[in-house]
Amino acid sequence: MGGLNASDLILSIAGRSIDDVATFEKVMTEIVAKRPSVVPIFVRRGWRTQFVFLEPEWSELSLPTGGTR
Repeated sequence: MGGLNASDLILSIAGRSIDDVATFEKVMTEIVAKRPSVVPIFVRRGWRTQFVFLEPEWSELSLPTGGTR
């Protein structure tokens, strides 16, 4: 993912606190439905915290058909 490192700990997405995988999946489902031009993600990187701003290419997203995971 652009701007994110494998070792980043995601603390929040678009101002919503991320405490577990279920919350991450719920928030990401909402983000995909809204398709904002920028998705702000607050991460802990090493001992520091910082914002990463992702600019998704929604036109390139192919969603699975036939239901949800």
